[in-house]
Amino acid sequence: MTALTIVDLDNAKLDVDHIADIATSPASTATDRKGNTKLTVQGAVDTIKSVNIRGAWATATTYAIKDVVSNLGSWYICVIANTSGPTFTGDAANWRVYQGVMGESLAADAGALLVGFKQAGTGSISQTIDRKLHEVVSILDKGGAADGVTDCYAATVAAASSGFSVRFPFVAGASNIYWFNSLFPTAELNGKRIDVDPGVVLSIPNNNYIFGSTVGADMLNFKHTTRIYCRDLSRYYDASPFFRQPSANKSLWLSDAEYDRSTYLALQGTGFTARQVAWSTGDTFSADTFTASNSDSFTVSGAIGGNIHMGMITIMPGDKISCGMAQTGTPLNYAIVRYQGGYAGVYVSSDIGFTDVKGFTKNVGQTQVVLSASPPGQGSHQSYAGLNGILSIRIDAWNKYSILLNGLVVDSETTPGAIYEAGFGILPTSAGQTTKFQSLHICRGKPPTAGRFIGIKIFGDSKSCPRHDAWPNYMKEALEFTAGLRNTVITNLAVAGTSTPDMLASMQTNGVAGASVVIIEGGTNDVQGGYAMANSLANIGAMLDLCTAAGAIPVVIIPGMWYGQAQAGSGGQASLNYGNAGLLRAAIIRVCIERGGFIVDPLDYEGPVLANYINPALTPNLTNAGDSVVYDNIHPTTMANRLTGMMVARKIMGILYPQNVGSKMFDVPIATFLNNWGGTIAAPNLQISAAYSVNCTGIINALAGAIKTNGTVIATIPANLAPKHQIDVYLVTDITTERVIVSINPNGNITITGATASSYVNLSGLTWQIDNR
Repeated sequence: MTALTIVDLDNAKLDVDHIADIATSPASTATDRKGNTKLTVQGAVDTIKSVNIRGAWATATTYAIKDVVSNLGSWYICVIANTSGPTFTGDAANWRVYQGVMGESLAADAGALLVGFKQAGTGSISQTIDRKLHEVVSILDKGGAADGVTDCYAATVAAASSGFSVRFPFVAGASNIYWFNSLFPTAELNGKRIDVDPGVVLSIPNNNYIFGSTVGADMLNFKHTTRIYCRDLSRYYDASPFFRQPSANKSLWLSDAEYDRSTYLALQGTGFTARQVAWSTGDTFSADTFTASNSDSFTVSGAIGGNIHMGMITIMPGDKISCGMAQTGTPLNYAIVRYQGGYAGVYVSSDIGFTDVKGFTKNVGQTQVVLSASPPGQGSHQSYAGLNGILSIRIDAWNKYSILLNGLVVDSETTPGAIYEAGFGILPTSAGQTTKFQSLHICRGKPPTAGRFIGIKIFGDSKSCPRHDAWPNYMKEALEFTAGLRNTVITNLAVAGTSTPDMLASMQTNGVAGASVVIIEGGTNDVQGGYAMANSLANIGAMLDLCTAAGAIPVVIIPGMWYGQAQAGSGGQASLNYGNAGLLRAAIIRVCIERGGFIVDPLDYEGPVLANYINPALTPNLTNAGDSVVYDNIHPTTMANRLTGMMVARKIMGILYPQNVGSKMFDVPIATFLNNWGGTIAAPNLQISAAYSVNCTGIINALAGAIKTNGTVIATIPANLAPKHQIDVYLVTDITTERVIVSINPNGNITITGATASSYVNLSGLTWQIDNR
């Protein structure tokens, strides 16, 4: 045995230390006494656990063990060296999930169970995407398609059986038509919420599935307004969600003022008075005779092209008289209204083509004016031909009437004097022509409503210009179908940033033709720009004149209130001169009064327009306590736009449909004097109240040669303003010793008794109640 040397012992110690380094050193390598570097235990572990990140998996690529790749959102580690094939799925045996889950697992039916979900906020529970997605069932889940070809019946039935809400989603790039080939599952959808995305159409074979001929059609519950195409009709139908809304969401309420207390009464043909007047120059109505008359009708005829032959009856505001017409030949049929100082009305041809419809006015001593009425449907709808029409005359106020054919207003006019008589007649155009006005009846007490088309043009600035919540949108919503009104077209010519000179130029360029109503909203930018008030008023006045000349009704929206950035605290528009608009507002109102403009004043309905609603530094602090009316210091909020739209609609309706008895006194002058009596001292007048009471004022005085024998008729008033029974009253005269009796007769005659020496009678204080029936 070789003896150990000191060197051997030193080497042994170095080797032991080296072994200790390999076992315990945190370094990855250790060097022995001969200079050889070896892995330590730590280094070996590090070597074993290291991977090679290769990025996204690719085809035809060599992969080694521990290479890591990504595929479909998950990471995989190579366990078998390989050269990749055309698909990752084909190489799946060479890989194991390194981080995430297998795409195949997520794509499986139960894949949604592998993904968790927790709603934000306190109290939320942990759940899976699987549970969350089952809250709503789409028919796409059941094999339906938005392609306009696939029959979605079975898919809808399956979806309806799986949940409370059945969804028809919008699919980008698809036709978004859900097709139902021969059946629509009305019964299966009974009680379900049908959730149809905007832009989606349900194409159904037969309208019976919607309109109630199929079981369950009356119980369909649409979440949104849904467009349905009925292929049997080739028409679209918009199904409303409001049909099945709970009572808490009720939007239609009736107040006492909206109750219909109207009454319909039969009119006797024998109750009409036969009259005639020379067409088209006559001012004097003379007695005539009917060809026949009975309890239901009267028949008129006459010579060719001479007089209008008619039957007339006393009429009151709020009355609408109507009849059917049966004619021999094709005479012109007339609806006629008589008023103090003249008569007016409409004549219609009685042919199927409805070729002649004209309105006319004949004031005493003046040339007749004839205008074409041209109602919609003329020449295209036999239902509105004179031959097929129910002809109606409605008295909207003491001095306003409308004439209707089958409920459609063909003419509506304001008269210079009080209306007192109306009726129907003919002008024969060839021998032997007659018209029987039959089924005569009257409607009393109904608010003035009727089918009517109107066109509206709007001139204004940024407060009126087109945008999603502009007040014209709300105006249209309020007007459409109210009292039978239909909007033919609303042309919005308002432009942001414009002032009244720009609006006038636009009106001069574009005109107001085709507009029944013209709305002018301007002046705010005039104030902001320091524009001279006189110029603003001249521009508005010129626009009003253009409207009047074209026969359009002008409605002017007075500039509203606004404030500046300083009041708002910060932000919003840098509005100017907000404190300088008061004079212009008042002056615009005065111009409207003088030029015939109708006024909508935001000061009447907007309430205080204060920055307190958005600036907490102001006192009182009203921040978030209510709507600020203007959202950027000057432009209206949605609520304010809704208010303006409603107020403009109310104004238009008030113009088109005035109260049938009026809300103030209506003056009717006594203008017809007889037997050399007159009203030259103090013109006599009748004041009619909203409650149909008559109050007399003024003096009837004797002229040269006045007849004073007892019972002399000294004046006449319209018969519809006369009392139901004769009134005899002692009145003041200039001879205090004479007891003069003035009598007001039901036929409208005013007679005098006992006026031997008296030269006048004072009517002041004489009152009676009209028979308003």
